[in-house]
Amino acid sequence: CHVFEVILNKIRHGQEEGLVKRALDVQQKITINQIIQDLQMEIPRTYLHIPDSFEFVVGKKQLFFKHWQERLVELSTFTIAVGSSIPWKQNFEVSDEHPDAYDLRLFIGFDRYRIADSNVEGDTGEKKENKNASLYFYSRQLGRLIKCEPDARQMLGLTTGSSYYGSALTIII
Repeated sequence: CHVFEVILNKIRHGQEEGLVKRALDVQQKITINQIIQDLQMEIPRTYLHIPDSFEFVVGKKQLFFKHWQERLVELSTFTIAVGSSIPWKQNFEVSDEHPDAYDLRLFIGFDRYRIADSNVEGDTGEKKENKNASLYFYSRQLGRLIKCEPDARQMLGLTTGSSYYGSALTIII
C-alpha cells in the first residue's frame, strides 16, 4: 500500500496586528476555502481514469473521478484501434496484427449542465456561446487533461451556423 499526503496548515501571508490581522485572517480563510472548493471541482475533471480504490481527499471531502460519467447524458464509449505508422483514413481492422497499434477510447455525450444553461448572460444580456460542441484531449496513459477546445465545431467539420443540432455535444479523446 502506498500513501502520499500533502497537508497545508495555518497558511499565513505577512504579519499584521490587531483589527487588520483579524480582517486578514477572515480574508485568508475565505481565500483558502475557495481554493479548496476549486480543487474539489477541477481535480476530478482534470484526471480521467483514477480507480475508485484510490482514496483522494481534498479539504476532508473524498473525491471520486466520475466527472464526465455524472455530467454527460447519452454517454457512449468507443474503442478504436490506432496505428502510429498507418494513416488514420486507411482501413485499420482491429483483427489486423500491427505491432505499433494501441487502443484509443472515445467518450461522446451531451453536457446536461450546458444544455440547461441560459443562452443569455444574466448581468449584461449578451448572448453566450456555451452550447457549442466541445472537445477534450486527455493523455492516453496518465489520463490527465491536455487540451480543451470549447468550440470544436470547425475542428470536427460541423456547421458553425445557428443550429442547435450539436448542442452541448462533448467528445473526450
